[in-house]
Amino acid sequence: MVKRVVQGLLGIAISALMLWLALRNVDMEEAGEAMQRVAWWVYPAYFVQLTFTHLLRTLRWRLQVDRLTGKRMPLWDALGICAISFAAIFLLPFRLGEFIRPYLATRRGYGRKSVGLAAVALERVLDGLVMTGVLAVILTQMRGQDIPTVIALGGYLALAVFGGALVVFVATYRWREVSMRFWRAVLTPFGHTLADKLLGMLAAFIEGLKSLPTVRDVLVYVGITLLYWLINGLGMWTLAVGMDLNVPVLGAFFVLSCLVVGITIPAGPGNVGNFEYAIQISLAVFGVSHADGAAYGIWTHLFQLMHLLVMCLPFLAMLRMGHLPTESEMNEADPVPAVTPPAP
Repeated sequence: MVKRVVQGLLGIAISALMLWLALRNVDMEEAGEAMQRVAWWVYPAYFVQLTFTHLLRTLRWRLQVDRLTGKRMPLWDALGICAISFAAIFLLPFRLGEFIRPYLATRRGYGRKSVGLAAVALERVLDGLVMTGVLAVILTQMRGQDIPTVIALGGYLALAVFGGALVVFVATYRWREVSMRFWRAVLTPFGHTLADKLLGMLAAFIEGLKSLPTVRDVLVYVGITLLYWLINGLGMWTLAVGMDLNVPVLGAFFVLSCLVVGITIPAGPGNVGNFEYAIQISLAVFGVSHADGAAYGIWTHLFQLMHLLVMCLPFLAMLRMGHLPTESEMNEADPVPAVTPPAP
């Protein structure tokens, strides 16, 4: 309980700092006028785009669960579980909502919780690698522009982290016993609890790779992922056009990539602060004013929140409880076995 309170207070503090950085030079009256400048057609267009990406993300997750459990999940169940989970990820601090999807899948009879965690682990690494990779490529094409140091450094650092994680995970998948023994030896000096948690994450990712047993499955999964992010980037560009901002298509993907890196920073509920700051500093690269950048960030944040709430409302009965599951309830549903070192 104390740990969660400390995490919550830390997240709120980070959000407050990021929000101050994003809005410190903004004339809020001008930002309000910019928000009213959104073309009418943007509302249905952006809603449709968000709905399509929501469906793609759901189909991608269902593919993994189907392969891991050997049980075909009805689309309606998958939509419901993902709708509630996506809203929880967005609203809860420190991405605690990631545990909701495995928990609900288990309650509905689709495998053990560890299966759901495996699917989530693969998603997070691949999504992070794709978008940080996109950011790195875009940065090489924008050398003539004034890129803030925090963006360049953050982008390349995130790419190194996700890329390095992928190399470690794939190597562990290929040489599991040797790799697990090696990483336990490396991590144990930092504490058995930390070592068990990190090795548990590693084991979860390895299980996630088992959800793609054939080349066809891999191609379908990667194809859905690329289409998902392509439509996301085009949606960001559509909004810029609708607000009469001079941002090119490449710029929209640059903003999206910076946003992905920005919201990986642990913060308060709803990613308030780091969401707006990431958009603000990335739009400034293209000469967008502080007021217009703030309006774009606030509008995007609010619209995505409203879309998530609309999508999850029809499925709230799936919870069959008056509250979201606690960590202890999730552990009781299907405790993840402790990762033990391979036999010498």
